[in-house]
Amino acid sequence: MAKAKDIETGARSRDREGTERVIIEAAKALIAREGYAAFGVNAVAREAGCDKQLIYRYFGGTDGLIAAIGEASAGWVEAALAPVRPAPGAPYGKVVMACVEALLDALRADPLMRQLIGWELTGTGEAVQGMAAARSAALGARVLPLLKTAAPPPPGLDAPVLNALLIGAVQQAAMSGASQGGFVGLKLETDADWARLKTGLQGLVKGVYGR
Repeated sequence: MAKAKDIETGARSRDREGTERVIIEAAKALIAREGYAAFGVNAVAREAGCDKQLIYRYFGGTDGLIAAIGEASAGWVEAALAPVRPAPGAPYGKVVMACVEALLDALRADPLMRQLIGWELTGTGEAVQGMAAARSAALGARVLPLLKTAAPPPPGLDAPVLNALLIGAVQQAAMSGASQGGFVGLKLETDADWARLKTGLQGLVKGVYGR
């Protein structure tokens, strides 16, 4: 990974965008590897190979850097759900399940996003709340249009609540599986374990939204 000092002192010394990108990538790498508890200006500066004053100059400190990471998470949501391409009028439950499976697979493969979600759940302060809001907005902006292409859900169901519960369960399962190897007594270690979880989710979705 390029170091911020290389950009600042080289031919691209005026490339603020490039410097910011290096710092953001360093922050993300640090969080993914060591957890959000390790996050701080000094630690990010060491990871990026730059003077910490660059972080204050470009981001105003930790809050600004957290906000930038939150904005970057919107791109993660887009990439995670890119494989979901339902045909117009597809059954509502089928589209929901496609989104749920895509999110589960993406979270299993991405330690950074698991750390960021944990940070959102346990952290305080406007910056962390803003990061959570940015990811939530990106998720809604990507999922809602997909659901609008589907056939309507069965009448009498509060689909937004049910879908939020499914997404919450997927997030918790991915995080607990990675950190503890299980979720509420369910072992989540092997591919077979995760396939079993998906089968259970499919049963829930079919039970709620029908076939």
